[in-house]
Amino acid sequence: MKYQVLVNGSNYLIEMDKGTNKYGFFQTLYVEQNDIEAAKDKALKIIQNDRTFNQTIKNKENDPPRLNIEEIEEIEALQENTLGRSFYIEKKLWQFWK
Repeated sequence: MKYQVLVNGSNYLIEMDKGTNKYGFFQTLYVEQNDIEAAKDKALKIIQNDRTFNQTIKNKENDPPRLNIEEIEEIEALQENTLGRSFYIEKKLWQFWK
């Protein structure tokens, strides 16, 4: 079975153009697995095993980044996975009204 999986990463401490901040991201991945749970696991492993991306993460052990499956759906045909992620700066709780 083929799946399209939307993953949301959060709490990633990364240095980018605007300095070192906590970022989140969305990434769509395409996987082929026997069932939906295996597809979720495969999508998460693709991100977790991205060595180049992992080298940019500056989180301490007591404040790890998080990955969550936002959406998953069965599809007819696979598309090629890209390393493209849509990043956003995470706001602290007291900043949400801004």
